[in-house]
Amino acid sequence: MDWAPSSNDRKESISVLLTTRRPAEAKAGLDHVARLLVAGQGGLHGRFGGPARFTTKHGLSGVRVEGEFVPPGQATAYHRIHAVLVDGETIVHVLYTARDVDRDGFELVVDSFQRGA
Repeated sequence: MDWAPSSNDRKESISVLLTTRRPAEAKAGLDHVARLLVAGQGGLHGRFGGPARFTTKHGLSGVRVEGEFVPPGQATAYHRIHAVLVDGETIVHVLYTARDVDRDGFELVVDSFQRGA
């Protein structure tokens, strides 16, 4: 699912992707997910901080990475927050990209997920 506001001065978008963990990944735990998340940002050729663990208001465990990058063909840096939530065998990726960050809006999206929903 992709979303961007109709009036988009911030140039923001949110993408939500659902995937299923392979059995080996499930055994490896959240530290393994964090390593994959950090490695995945490398393709953006930006500056990203280390992974930060968190728990949503509904008790889902997750990890996030955030930083800045300049998209191909652009001259302006964008901020990216990529959060991964783990619910059993399901992984939820929430990717937020914007020139001007609305952190509260991002947190509302992340906190909207519930176990098994």
